[in-house]
Amino acid sequence: MSGIAVVIARTPQRDPSLPPALAPGPVFRHEIGHDARITGRIHFPADARIDGSVSGDVRADALLLIGQSARVGAIVSAKKLIVEGRIEGEINNCDTCELRPGARIVGRIAARNLIVREGAIIEGWLSIGGGKRS
Repeated sequence: MSGIAVVIARTPQRDPSLPPALAPGPVFRHEIGHDARITGRIHFPADARIDGSVSGDVRADALLLIGQSARVGAIVSAKKLIVEGRIEGEINNCDTCELRPGARIVGRIAARNLIVREGAIIEGWLSIGGGKRS
């Protein structure tokens, strides 16, 4: 099938489409800090980062980074999703989902493309490929 990619990588590589060096500093337009706890529906119209605790529904129209300290119990939808922390729930409607070392997903993943780095854990169901993101 064309257009489907599942990559299991052993060595992390820098993604050239990300902002330079996801390093300290205000790189993201929206951020939820590590000490924040939010419940409800969240919509990010631009690049966003979550380092705190979020439960409910999370939607991002662009890049969404779930940081190492993040604990997300939600239905998550993003154009590009990078997970370094924990998600319990569902990942739906993602063009690209990247699970980095330390990521832990408990639930369902539905994405056009899935990248799983060494050290990431998935406990659940996968649906890779499929139709366009709406």
